[in-house]
Amino acid sequence: MEVDSNRVFLKSALGLHPNVDIFVKLGMASANWEAKYKEPVYPDEKLEFEDDWDFAWGVGAKVKIFETPGGLRFMGDAQYLSYKVDGDFETGGKDFDQEILEELRLDSGDPNATFSGASEVEIKEWQVALYVNQTFGNFSPYAGVKYSECDVDVEFKGSGQAFGNPFSLKIEGDAEADNNFGIFLGTDIYIIPNQLSLNLEVRFIDETAGTFGLSYRF
Repeated sequence: MEVDSNRVFLKSALGLHPNVDIFVKLGMASANWEAKYKEPVYPDEKLEFEDDWDFAWGVGAKVKIFETPGGLRFMGDAQYLSYKVDGDFETGGKDFDQEILEELRLDSGDPNATFSGASEVEIKEWQVALYVNQTFGNFSPYAGVKYSECDVDVEFKGSGQAFGNPFSLKIEGDAEADNNFGIFLGTDIYIIPNQLSLNLEVRFIDETAGTFGLSYRF
């Protein structure tokens, strides 16, 4: 399974100690995915899910481990992210609802059989990271390594009737990331020093993704 995710966050941070911050991230995310279904004898079938943007949230903590006299900071980070999105599920380029309805009418012999369904994907991510960071004026670039886990849960639910008899259908699936270790780099841009900042970040190896966010420190 290959997941294409885009995210925009507003991050609010609270300093518990000069070296420790906790934060909450609220925003929007999308999670389109595609996969191949393999069955002996039959050709591979392409599965696709296309969604709309939906609410996403996360929590975490950041710790300054050590700082050199020159201002190079060694940092630790741990965070959790979750979001759930609704969308359209297709198999072989055909709407899954329509495919089930066609098979239902063919198998049951009822040309007036009905069916409708809904698809949902939930993504949960955990991450711990170590990185270095230094501030130059209003810019604070950083780079590091991380260990992450990503769980993807897929659910399709539907209901209908044939010859007046109601029925329901539920299909569930899940997937995990192939790689758990990755690298990342980015920068904070201070709009209001020590209070409001803009964050840009990219991540590689365990995922290929980018993040844009605003952070407000209380």
